[in-house]
Amino acid sequence: MKIMNMECPCCGAKLNVDADRSLNFCEFCGSQIAVESARSQGYDMEMGRQKAARQEALSAAEKLGELKEPFINLRKYDDGAKNLSKMVADLDRKEASLIKNKTFNIVKTPLIVALVFWIILGMAKAPFGVWLLFALIAILSIPLSGVLYENKCKSVASQIDQHEGNLVANIKKVEEYKAIMDKYPDIRIPEKYHNERAIEYIRNALLNNQASTLGQAIAMCDEKNERMKQMELQEKQIALQQQQIAELQALKAQNQKNRRRR
Repeated sequence: MKIMNMECPCCGAKLNVDADRSLNFCEFCGSQIAVESARSQGYDMEMGRQKAARQEALSAAEKLGELKEPFINLRKYDDGAKNLSKMVADLDRKEASLIKNKTFNIVKTPLIVALVFWIILGMAKAPFGVWLLFALIAILSIPLSGVLYENKCKSVASQIDQHEGNLVANIKKVEEYKAIMDKYPDIRIPEKYHNERAIEYIRNALLNNQASTLGQAIAMCDEKNERMKQMELQEKQIALQQQQIAELQALKAQNQKNRRRR
């Protein structure tokens, strides 16, 4: 007895009919169902199922193509945004410290220079004229220190502007990628496959009808990676064995050489 799945042409009920019988009856409405009609309908249903599965696979491949860039780059831009945010915060604190201690930052260098020369001149017992010259240099160095301070503030502000611009660009990119991913919540792959090579393998499996669902394509990728790992392990074992054989042969040759010398 061969069972076929079909729908009753009269009431639409799901039926299991015997394909070996010339005539079947619907167990719900009692309608007669010819075997040829059942076979035709069963074939059409199977073809429809296969077509729907194929369309679903192609749709998944198309969506995965659009998601490839977000999958690959989302973490990079997200981590970049976090690092830039930390750098901007550090520079903000540095700028605030410069502004808060403006007077100290300006006179700090002249004071240090003055102290050093004061000690040197005092130990050398320099004449009064040298002391006056030194005092004049120390006083004139204050405006120069002020210019250096302003340049440092401008440099910090410029770095803040640059990092903030990059931060905004990274955040926009992250939001763009997340918006694309939110469009296709049903298309997700393990993070270990968020690289171009793995994504293209999964897409090709769907496009070339090697896999009918995204889950099957991911499973194929898992199997492929496992095979590659096994091959790499075998290659390492073979290389190790060859190295050991070469070392044994070299040792054997050295022993033979030593025996001849004796």
